[in-house]
Amino acid sequence: MRYDLLIDLAAAKKPDVLIEIGTHRGNNAKRLKAHCRKYYGFDLWEAGNDETDKRESNGKGRSTKAQAAQVLAGTDFELIAGNTLDTLPAFWERGIKADFVFIDGGHSVGTIGSDWQWTRRMLNPGAVVVFDDYYEPERDGFGCNAIVAGIEHELLNGDSFNGTLIRLVKYVHPSGAA
Repeated sequence: MRYDLLIDLAAAKKPDVLIEIGTHRGNNAKRLKAHCRKYYGFDLWEAGNDETDKRESNGKGRSTKAQAAQVLAGTDFELIAGNTLDTLPAFWERGIKADFVFIDGGHSVGTIGSDWQWTRRMLNPGAVVVFDDYYEPERDGFGCNAIVAGIEHELLNGDSFNGTLIRLVKYVHPSGAA
């Protein structure tokens, strides 16, 4: 349900440039790509391992960059493989600005915080950022709860999983300043 809401938000925004952190197999990427001109997708892909799965609370299993590329074939996209602690700073240096960002990569507070700190530098005025993994009840060390507490945001609907409500959070960037 929350991913349908995500697609509705992208459809309403009609972004020129969309960034998805946590592309995985590309299922949401294909749906998001239908509403933007240029899609950039970030994920660990082959760099993932049992240690990163545990550290980032990855419950989806691993996927490959080739799987995502196959789903997006025939569209204007770029996939960036590796840890966003490294790949987002390098991407930022390219000077690309985004109109819509979906943050759903690693689930640790540290990774989400880093993803937010780098992507907020890439936002056009009025850009929409959607965070996944706002947990009710809050999970110690995981989720975006602590990150969004310091910014003006809107809590959106979510899904229940194993007794936890997982919600989306929407942030609208007021200016080009980061």
